[in-house]
Amino acid sequence: MPKILAAAGTFLVATLIWFGWSSLQDTSKIHELEQSPDRGKLTWHAQLAKAKGVDKVVLRSSIVDYAVPRSFDDALANYSLVIAEPFYSQSYATTYDIQTWYKFRIVEELSTPPSDCTGCGNTVEPPVDLLPLESNEFLSSKIGGEVAVEGVPIISNDPSYANFQIGRRYLLLVAFDSKKIVGTLRSGPWGVFALDPDEKIRSVNPELKDPFREKLLHQFGNSLPNLKRSLKRE
Repeated sequence: MPKILAAAGTFLVATLIWFGWSSLQDTSKIHELEQSPDRGKLTWHAQLAKAKGVDKVVLRSSIVDYAVPRSFDDALANYSLVIAEPFYSQSYATTYDIQTWYKFRIVEELSTPPSDCTGCGNTVEPPVDLLPLESNEFLSSKIGGEVAVEGVPIISNDPSYANFQIGRRYLLLVAFDSKKIVGTLRSGPWGVFALDPDEKIRSVNPELKDPFREKLLHQFGNSLPNLKRSLKRE
């Protein structure tokens, strides 16, 4: 019996030593990552999650400097105003964040700018795996989404600019490229409005205020039919 107890005691001590050593290795790895020049990269977040034993990472999306329309007329002079519906999305990992590309189907084009928007040329090439498109489709991207990096799910969210809902109609201010393949949403949440079944225009972020949405509210009553009638008269 003493031999059995001694053996069990030895096994217990060895197990505790092993777990302590393993924990020490995690702590050492965490300390190493905290000092890493790669701090902030998605790969860094994935490795840190593994070291901490965390099964996923949730991040705040990078800050984007959006172009807020100075007025309703300024918006229509520089952007196309379209009703469109996202029907597919795919997220891609960048170095420090996640970018989600959406395929949109144009339901109706309400207004087009008289000339190309100065400085609105597209600078981001779309993923080739999302091409080709039908004639009434376009691609657009926004920061945020979900990807797996080194086996760790990473989610990037922007509380002020929610992800698009597949199958829902939106009213969008879009800067198209010359081939109308990519439509850039340069105004971000200031130029994105969800459309309800009753044709009401709903801001994706009610806390934002700007002249464009103020006119939608006060002149058109956030009514899509009222807006369309006004645009047809112009």
